[in-house]
Amino acid sequence: MRSKKSIFYVKGKLFSIIFILFYIFSGNAYLSKCQSKSNLTIFKSLVDSAINNVVSDLPDKSKYVKLNLNLGTAYSVFTNEMIGALKKRGIDISENKSSNSTVNTVNLTIEKVNVIYNKMFRKSLLGDFYVPRFFSLSGSYSIIGKSTFVRKIHYTYTDTVSYDNLKNLQNESYPFTESEIPSEPFLSSFWEPVIALGATAVAVVLFFTIRSK
Repeated sequence: MRSKKSIFYVKGKLFSIIFILFYIFSGNAYLSKCQSKSNLTIFKSLVDSAINNVVSDLPDKSKYVKLNLNLGTAYSVFTNEMIGALKKRGIDISENKSSNSTVNTVNLTIEKVNVIYNKMFRKSLLGDFYVPRFFSLSGSYSIIGKSTFVRKIHYTYTDTVSYDNLKNLQNESYPFTESEIPSEPFLSSFWEPVIALGATAVAVVLFFTIRSK
């Protein structure tokens, strides 16, 4: 009769095989399900960075500004975001100023907003595909008061998201949140079932080999 030690040995080996196969096939699937920020949300964070720079360049004790935005129809969605970002930093719009307050004029232009998807990759042999995203926002602003200040702005952001979730992170209502989605490699769809069957066969062979000892 087989000893308890031998049975535990077989079970331990079998568990190791199952764990290895699970890791190969899952490809850190948990990470792919993590909530990723939408493209629009990331662009709004870049806009917030632009407003932060504007506020830091305002003359001391400035509490009000006259805001002129040159966003065009394409980027008008950022209007409320910019006003809210100013108010969050204690800066009010000139319509609400008191009569004896000194007001600086801020002219802010967004010239280009862009997102690019780079080549997809896998984090494990048969895991999910991931795609790096590269965001950029560029433009300029000027502050006119007792003197005039002009600055060019350019902000970037990079992260990696699940390929399967890529379309959900775009917004068809705002074309600037969309970009060309890379195609899945043709050979991957061919080799995946081959590798899966091979791995399963190896597991079965190892199971019976260990069991016979």
